[in-house]
Amino acid sequence: MRKLVFILFLLGTMASCKSEDSSEEYIGTWLEVKQKGNEFVLVDCGYDGESIKTSRDSIFEKGIMEDSNMKIDHVKLNKDGISLFTDKSEKSYYRFQWIDKNKGISKWEITYDGSSTVVKYFVNKLNFKSVKTVKGTKADCITSDDVGDLANDSIDIINQDSLDIWRGVYHFEASNRDNEKTVFDIIIKSLDDISVNIDDAGSKEKYLDVKGEKVSENKIKIAYNKAFEDEMGVIFIEVNEEKFYISGNPIYFINPGNNEFPLTKIK
Repeated sequence: MRKLVFILFLLGTMASCKSEDSSEEYIGTWLEVKQKGNEFVLVDCGYDGESIKTSRDSIFEKGIMEDSNMKIDHVKLNKDGISLFTDKSEKSYYRFQWIDKNKGISKWEITYDGSSTVVKYFVNKLNFKSVKTVKGTKADCITSDDVGDLANDSIDIINQDSLDIWRGVYHFEASNRDNEKTVFDIIIKSLDDISVNIDDAGSKEKYLDVKGEKVSENKIKIAYNKAFEDEMGVIFIEVNEEKFYISGNPIYFINPGNNEFPLTKIK
């Protein structure tokens, strides 16, 4: 009888450990991979790619242009994966889910302060030999055309500094008099690579590969839909003393009388 009790106790302990381990499968160092056809590959652009390093209580995200270091507030495990929330309101999170556990490939859904969700794929550094490494193309990599050539003269350096002002993830939301909310989530990688996601009272629109245009040193124009009349597909972003503002007809007609609103730069 004692032997049976001991075996049951041992099995229970093993199950408990397994459950605990599964909730911490996100811990480690993860290297970004790209999907090429039916497989995931590491892309060699000649510089360090994006990565995520996670522990039980923190997330260090190493980007191409900038890094971020987050504290994990709490973790939730459900059918959608393991969600690492960096705030109590659960507006910002990293959600981990296996794509191919044997190869160490995972999917990460990343949301900053309620903005649109960015989906990326990573391989655990311990499993990086399980995926191929391919040479990056112009579409995969950031080139001197995107960020300027640091080896060039001071004019090129000024141009790059100017571009760095705009590069980032932006969020804006406002409600009209009927309490219907309009949300703009804007991602600027370069002035030639902008995405605009709009949620207008539940009606969603997504625009990719949008081109931006410098109006002045502190203002850019983004024509995300030139088919709209009266510039209803055009917005402006302006920076003043490191604070950002959004304007244009789509903003004005949310609540006529207010043409310019503060714009949150998340990252």
